[in-house]
Amino acid sequence: MPRIPSTCRRPAARPDRRLTQENGAFGPHFLFGFQPRHKGRMYRYVSPMALGAAVAYVLTVPVVLVGIGGWSGYDLARLLQWPVLLLATLASALSATPARTGSGLPGGLWLAIAAIGALAVALSPVPSMALREAALIGGLLALAGLVSRAGDWLEALLRVVLVAAGGYALLIAGLAITVTLAGDTVSRRDLFVGYDNHRFYSHVLTVAIPLALAARLTLTGRAWRRGADATLALLGLMLFATGGRGSMVALAGGTALVLIRLGRAAFWPAVRPLVLGLAVGLAGFVLLFVWAPANDPASSAALADYSASRLASDQARLPLWRHAVDMALASPWFGAGPMHFAQGPNAIAAHPHSLPLQIAAEWGLPMLVLVGLVIALVLRRIWQRLGTADGASGLGIALSIGAVAVLLDALVSGNFVVPMSQVWIAVLLGLFWAWLHPENRGSQASAEMAGRRWLSPGRLAAVVALLLQLWLGTQMLPEAARIGEHIKDARAAFPTERYQPRFWSHGRF
Repeated sequence: MPRIPSTCRRPAARPDRRLTQENGAFGPHFLFGFQPRHKGRMYRYVSPMALGAAVAYVLTVPVVLVGIGGWSGYDLARLLQWPVLLLATLASALSATPARTGSGLPGGLWLAIAAIGALAVALSPVPSMALREAALIGGLLALAGLVSRAGDWLEALLRVVLVAAGGYALLIAGLAITVTLAGDTVSRRDLFVGYDNHRFYSHVLTVAIPLALAARLTLTGRAWRRGADATLALLGLMLFATGGRGSMVALAGGTALVLIRLGRAAFWPAVRPLVLGLAVGLAGFVLLFVWAPANDPASSAALADYSASRLASDQARLPLWRHAVDMALASPWFGAGPMHFAQGPNAIAAHPHSLPLQIAAEWGLPMLVLVGLVIALVLRRIWQRLGTADGASGLGIALSIGAVAVLLDALVSGNFVVPMSQVWIAVLLGLFWAWLHPENRGSQASAEMAGRRWLSPGRLAAVVALLLQLWLGTQMLPEAARIGEHIKDARAAFPTERYQPRFWSHGRF
């Protein structure tokens, strides 16, 4: 039989490019996690753009916010967050198919949450403001879903996180050292450039420290590992400098859970870089923020930032929590309305500094019960996953610490309110969900069957989230065009001693 010339041979069949865990899709997560069947042409363009926008946000916010006239760091961070969430929801709408839910949670649970949430928005006194909160949540979940599908980019994302967290911490440490060498006293109120409040940065640290540990335990190459060690030390310095008590307790709680599950023998090798980094950071804190001011006669104000009485104070949280309880009892079924803790005058803050109380007050007690059930199921899954051979990896340990720490921090802070920490939490959530559910790869047959149905629950949820982002732009961009006047009007309507952030830096409405 004559040999067929190579130029005439039939080309070999192309490999199946359906997204699986091996080639990049980590599968379903939360509301937007329906397994993508293939990378469509639009998805191939939009997904990298959305991921690139998230990377740019993490790398540049808040440093690029410094010195822009007429804008606070908080307001600029909120404005820059919107295109990131818009692209993320667009990518979700292009990729979502109903192959299977795979989140490990009952589909009826998500349906109940969506139904109660819709009623809470519709029945609120100002539905347009309530819908803003729903749009933010949908966009952040879409961003987390996008990250969870970026399996091939895992190491690149960890490198980005390392550069972003370490770069900012190095900048602030450099400023502190420069001020000290100049014979001045470092004050944390003015140190963390780009953040309107040092507490906003402590919320980011709750996420950044576990992600830096994940990078230390995952990345190959001596330079990256040494860089991760240095970053952990710098972030430890920042953690103590911010005085973030909630972040410290939250990280300790996440670490304790992993210790209890794994035992000291398996636990210590993974967390040793974290412990050493925090120890070095503590030494740097004592040197720059305690010893140097103690030797300066004019340093009483700086030292007062770290006084025992201040650190032991509730920082006005108890009145906020009582107010949130009163709101929940007044409207137990569907709450006062999402974001409506910011409605009307309040002398202290526009959110209760506690996520469970915020849910109860604004969304209602049934929503709090459902969200609590979701968290309980996720914690059970963490426990199970850490008990497996591949689950107890360094990456899994670091991400578990981070996920639990974020939840614990949310009990006593507003980390789910501030735009900077919202984006960092979404990145952590995506990586965590990918690790938590590696089995979400879907069969070829189910994907093919799913492809025959354009309209599916997953795609419908993603399209709704996209429409909400487009609507959100019509609401916020006109306000952003006159942000100075808008904030001035809000403060005139609701005069307070300090700015009260919620959607904008003064979030009263």
